[in-house]
Amino acid sequence: RVLAFTRKPAVLTKPASFLSFVKAAFAQRRKLLKKNLSVFYSQKNITEAQLVGWLSEMGFKETVRGEELKPEQF
Repeated sequence: RVLAFTRKPAVLTKPASFLSFVKAAFAQRRKLLKKNLSVFYSQKNITEAQLVGWLSEMGFKETVRGEELKPEQF
């Protein structure tokens, strides 16, 4: 028997920045996602209100926690 493997195309263009984003989302496990990400995005002058807007555009509640999201949703 012979196995053949095909490589899937890379989805992430900047895996290091995505990893830091995910780490920030889970920095404090039981905190709301908007709070954890507001610390991450405060360095980029993005407000919590903007984060709430983005979350609602993606169909998430303002009170969503990182642990409630599926990996594909990140």
